[in-house]
Amino acid sequence: MKKFLMVMAAGMLLVGCGTADTEPLEETEQAGGATETEEVAEVEEVGYLTADEFKERAHEGKTYSSYAAELLLWGSAQEIRYIDTIDTDKEEYGAYKVDIIQVEDGYVAVAFDGEELTGTWLFDTVDELKEEIEAASAE
Repeated sequence: MKKFLMVMAAGMLLVGCGTADTEPLEETEQAGGATETEEVAEVEEVGYLTADEFKERAHEGKTYSSYAAELLLWGSAQEIRYIDTIDTDKEEYGAYKVDIIQVEDGYVAVAFDGEELTGTWLFDTVDELKEEIEAASAE
């Protein structure tokens, strides 16, 4: 009988713990008058960098190794989106490779020669960027 009562008590204790997790949580007022759920909604989403911000960080003359390392960081922080690298022989870009990077207000072409960045250009679409590079390469 004693064992039966202990099993029943343990069962009731478990049932009591299980219902505590499923009860609706009350919103608590914070010092500023905002509730916890409102505060979560106020967290600002971090968007992509603007073209100007990106160009400041990836300026002409910057070493390629430092740019490549920072590009990984910016991508993982979702400040930019790496799209592709295109081969080109266009002299205007001063390089044989161009990275396509998506930023808030378009797509930036980042030209590099393996040692340093040779320039950055802003385009509205990826297709426009690719057409410009391919058209110039054909000349």
